Amino acid sequence: SRQVLDRTMTDAAALLASLDTGAEASDSSPSLVELRRELHSITHLERSQEELRAALGESPDDADYAEALAENEGVLTRKWQRVAELKQRYEDERKLMV
Repeated sequence: SRQVLDRTMTDAAALLASLDTGAEASDSSPSLVELRRELHSITHLERSQEELRAALGESPDDADYAEALAENEGVLTRKWQRVAELKQRYEDERKLMV
């Protein structure tokens, strides 16, 4: 399987970069467009998580930071599940095109 579809890749930015520079860069299939959108969303959410962790480190008793971190972890889990589904859909579409 090609690197872009390697299920062991967990870094959204790296996966997104591989999509934007590989053979898929010019591919505008709906599942790939949606995959890119999800990965962009994940990179922003992961950046927010880093900022929240830093803020929580400075204010360890802040329940709002802790709650936001926990909620975002759930969102990230769902988004990564969606990425896996979209990657599978894209793989299936590619198989049909061969």
